[in-house]
Amino acid sequence: MKTRTKKRVVIGLICIIAGIIGLSANNLGLGGKPDSIVHKQMWELPVGQLKTLHINSAYDVQVDFVASTNGKDTVQFEGKLDRPILKQLQQTTIQNDTLQLSLEEVTSGFNFFHFDITPAIQHITVALTDPAQLQQFTMDVSSAHTTLKNVEATNIQLQTSSGDVKAYDLKGTTQLSTSSGDIRLEHWQGSTLQLSSGSGEIYAQRLDGDVTTTASSGDIEIQQLGGEGHINSQSGDILITLQKGARNVEASAQSGDIEIHTNHQFEGSYEAHTNSGDVEVPPNSTNSPYTIKANTSSGDIEIE
Repeated sequence: MKTRTKKRVVIGLICIIAGIIGLSANNLGLGGKPDSIVHKQMWELPVGQLKTLHINSAYDVQVDFVASTNGKDTVQFEGKLDRPILKQLQQTTIQNDTLQLSLEEVTSGFNFFHFDITPAIQHITVALTDPAQLQQFTMDVSSAHTTLKNVEATNIQLQTSSGDVKAYDLKGTTQLSTSSGDIRLEHWQGSTLQLSSGSGEIYAQRLDGDVTTTASSGDIEIQQLGGEGHINSQSGDILITLQKGARNVEASAQSGDIEIHTNHQFEGSYEAHTNSGDVEVPPNSTNSPYTIKANTSSGDIEIE
């Protein structure tokens, strides 16, 4: 009898939990919390005034830069927000030449009756008459994923405490970092690029400029490097391919293989060393001041 009673109690609890989850899922709709509100807002700015755009977010965010088609500078938000954040956003205005958008959660912690099964993705679209007018673009993201497309600014900075970063067609001096998450960058132009991940993989391709990349734990793949490169991984493999414009390259790993493909785009000397592993490098060229250096404590090195 006691066994049957226990089974009924367990079954009852399972049904209650399933019902709560189902109800919460239905309420979530487009994503986000059940009391979130779909919101769309546009800031129309004096032409050429916007110089700094700063975004704080605890939501997944996608930021797109597009060409202005009506001769106006605008920033548009579209997504689903909690009421306090929505109210805060509605009161946001440009201050001098700076627009700061805050999408941070007001409360934190787990509420048994307040599920967040499908995170909302917030979309921000920036349309400028002069794509080169923005001097500073910064983002601080906590525990969320970020996507950037066609962002152009004198300085671009993105930092996330936990979450993946995807970026496409960036132009400007750039820093992308995450404490825990992967970074994927496709096409960048600028003077310097810094990519760093505490725990996660880094993939970047079509890089026209000087690049510094660090990963504490994770593989690094750099495709079509067209400048100087300083690539470091504490624990993970490194793969680099060069394109026209590549100069001095330094790759180092504590534990991992290093593979560098010059694609006949490099003339210079080679220095490679490993404490445990094989080394394969081409003959040096004495007609160039540039050098490729590769060092790993444990792993193979191949340069071709």
